[in-house]
Amino acid sequence: MKPTISSPFQPRPLPSGTLTPYTGPWTFSTAAHLLRRTTFGPSLKMINEAETQGLNSTLDELFTEGRFPTRPLNPYATNDPEVKVGETWINADQSPASGLNLYRIYSLTSWYIKKLQSEEFNILEKMVLFWHNHFVVSEIESPALFYNYFETLEKFALGNFREFTKEVTVNPGMLRYLNGNTNTKQALNENYARELLELFTIGKGPIAAPGDYTTFTEQDVRAISKALTGWNYTTPYKIVLAFDNSKHDTSVKTLSHRFGNQTIANLGDQEYKKVVDIIFEQDECSRFIARELYKWFVNHHLTQQIEVDIIEPMAKMIRDDNYVIKNAVRALLNSEHFFSDAVYGCMIKAPMDFIMSISNSLKFPVPNQLHDNYAYFNHLWTDTHLMGQTYSEIPEVAGWKAYYQEPLFYRHWINGVSLQDRKRWIDKFINKGISFNSIIGIKIPVLDVIKEFSDPGNITSLLTELGQLIFTHPLTNSQTAIAKDVILKGLPNYEWTVEYEDYVNDPNNKQKKDAIENKLRALFTHLMNLPEFQLQ
Repeated sequence: MKPTISSPFQPRPLPSGTLTPYTGPWTFSTAAHLLRRTTFGPSLKMINEAETQGLNSTLDELFTEGRFPTRPLNPYATNDPEVKVGETWINADQSPASGLNLYRIYSLTSWYIKKLQSEEFNILEKMVLFWHNHFVVSEIESPALFYNYFETLEKFALGNFREFTKEVTVNPGMLRYLNGNTNTKQALNENYARELLELFTIGKGPIAAPGDYTTFTEQDVRAISKALTGWNYTTPYKIVLAFDNSKHDTSVKTLSHRFGNQTIANLGDQEYKKVVDIIFEQDECSRFIARELYKWFVNHHLTQQIEVDIIEPMAKMIRDDNYVIKNAVRALLNSEHFFSDAVYGCMIKAPMDFIMSISNSLKFPVPNQLHDNYAYFNHLWTDTHLMGQTYSEIPEVAGWKAYYQEPLFYRHWINGVSLQDRKRWIDKFINKGISFNSIIGIKIPVLDVIKEFSDPGNITSLLTELGQLIFTHPLTNSQTAIAKDVILKGLPNYEWTVEYEDYVNDPNNKQKKDAIENKLRALFTHLMNLPEFQLQ
């Protein structure tokens, strides 16, 4: 049994163990832990299936590649001359001046959140969000550019980090975001070169001397900036990458002693590849990305022991696989370290995990009609924005603070304002209901949720299974007693059994149904307002 954690903010023990494959018990709790970290809001059905098929088969399914991709659709715009309602706009040759940008941005953001709500076992969406936070492109206000960037994230989600870096270096969205499209021999722009080294590949070490950051120097920033001159793209519809040799610096670039004083001769439109290859000759690149993956899937606290037991073996695996990350990620998620007690519930849910731990886990009745469907997921996108995690609008090039800024890390997700937003969200989805378009007041179907439990008429069993579904740790005896009182109001346990069975035998009786449903909504509200619900 996992120890109960009474507060998301109390000190916790650190994870133990190595990358040795986990051989301990495979239970509902271990299956739920794996799926919470690799998917968004796993449902009871998903967790039960994972428990039944075992760890290795679940990992096989999570890492299966080649899914048929979906595409963002036109959900309602009848004024688009090229794209009918229900068709995708991604290949449309349409100028943004036509005023169609707004619906396409709406479509894109709704579609992305829609992809998170799935009962499919696949790590893809978690990896895409990881890379979005790593290779940040934000607020470029072009759905075509952003979709093009998103396709690159999907393509390399579990692939070759070095080749991914090459492709993202000349991705039109990245060129626009970090000013690579204005980087010319006449007017050098160092933005991308600096972030390429500091945030994307090798990281910034301790300052060894003025302009020397141990892993790279200011000399390298300038030399790489020159090597990356001359890139641009055509107007957003359709996007065509372009290289202008007349704006490219053709001089020989000399790197610092941190890269062995290597030189880069003029290679024209192939020069950026040489730059990336030289950077990735440094073993520190593999350690850097291993640490980022560890913080994303396990814990932000990196001790010297974790460096030795986890980061170095992962880094070696990445290098041995020629910088393909898939096997290293799988090894981490298959490890005794990942399943050590201290890892359960050590993260505060990011907003996207939070909303899906309600919408997906608790069977929210998502509308099927296209416009309503997209409106619902746009509603969720807006809510994640209010809570501080906005797809396509990451506030800083370093990513969300929860994954890099000491000492708070994941605690950045929770403050006085965002916590109240989360509580209002719970109340809205459990009690008040949400409304959009012609949809009025739909809520979590609490009766449908508990029907999937083994014995919903038994109050003890009900609380145990609901607790397993929404928490990382079992309810304490005290928490169970208080939760029972929310429903029973001091009456004995059998009163719930009698009342629930009375409803089951007469399900069309509105009075009986409302009485049961109201008690369940009070219970769900109480439990989901406990601090533990914020953890995963």
